[in-house]
Amino acid sequence: MALKSEIAGSQIDGARDYQEDAFLITHLTDANGDPSALIVVADGMGGHAAGNVASNMAVQAFNKSITTS
Repeated sequence: MALKSEIAGSQIDGARDYQEDAFLITHLTDANGDPSALIVVADGMGGHAAGNVASNMAVQAFNKSITTS
């Protein structure tokens, strides 16, 4: 079965000059050879120190745990 995906994003800017959220969208192949997708969203930490680093680390760690298992 073919996988068709349409993905969009939207954001309403808050009080900060930057956003700390992170996301990942990647196409994978499952154990049967069928296409699948991994979509991860990590919310930032609301202005805490290095919140953007934390959300990016979470996305990368989740991706690694899925793609190397």
